[in-house]
Amino acid sequence: MKLTEFGYIKWIQSRLGKKSKDVLVGSGDDAAAVHCPKGHILLATTDTIVEGIDFEPSRHSSRKYSGFATRIRPEAIGHKAVAVSLSDIAAMGGCSGPLYALITAALPKRLANPAFGHRLFNGMRRLCKRFNCRIIGGDLSSTTGPLVITSTIFGFSDKRKVIKRSGAKDGDTILVTGKLGGSILGKHLSFTPRLKEARYLNRKYKINSMIDISDGLIADLNHICRASKVGAILDEEKIPISGAARRMTGSVIKHALYGGEDFELLFTTTLDEANEIITDRNLTTPVSIIGQIGEVNGIYLKNGNRKMKIKPMGYTHF
Repeated sequence: MKLTEFGYIKWIQSRLGKKSKDVLVGSGDDAAAVHCPKGHILLATTDTIVEGIDFEPSRHSSRKYSGFATRIRPEAIGHKAVAVSLSDIAAMGGCSGPLYALITAALPKRLANPAFGHRLFNGMRRLCKRFNCRIIGGDLSSTTGPLVITSTIFGFSDKRKVIKRSGAKDGDTILVTGKLGGSILGKHLSFTPRLKEARYLNRKYKINSMIDISDGLIADLNHICRASKVGAILDEEKIPISGAARRMTGSVIKHALYGGEDFELLFTTTLDEANEIITDRNLTTPVSIIGQIGEVNGIYLKNGNRKMKIKPMGYTHF
């Protein structure tokens, strides 16, 4: 059965649920509109995922989506499309209240059928419900190229509680949630955005800088260092390495340093705060101390008495 544009839109709208009071205009008009809480600022982020770049392409050119599904489940694509943007909100310290999403999808004709389209949306909706994120509109298009999905997320935050990359200070301790490396074995499609952890850390502790690890630990730490005009020293023995990274061929530590798409939180704070954080039982996701911010030139990796400067390599689109 063919998936039509307006039929798909109508099907999606029927599953968005009743419009809440804070949403003035939802899906179905030229633009969505929401109330802006007094005393808060708007957080907004947008991300695009592309077939062949962010998830594996189909080897099948026929209309049957079953061949595509053997390589990757449509729900996983929908999940990732929203999760990457939710992770960016988490990197700013999260936000108070609900989140709002606009989703744009360009579907190749081989995937323009209800079986694929419905499962794709269900993957998005499931994650949105988990994090109180309301899908309030978007756009649909067709393409002769790969599947492309863009998610735009909005949320409101207390202006005193926005965490930027540029706040790292000399002497700060560097911390990371979870474990790193090997995301290509599946985590990059199923990761949980660290919104819960970010909101808790932001509420209870003074976090000086934060970023989510999308391009790789070293590349994203370099973003913090450049924005804050500082350097960093990482302790190789303290970097938490995932089981997936250990199952991959090649250097395990390189997978953890450069692999990318872990979508864990990388942040800095004082040593006293850091010691409290790593023993905080309210944080169900493990947090590790992995290094220190300093006035060194660049990023260094130490192992025992050996210390070497490393290049801030990581994934780049161009």
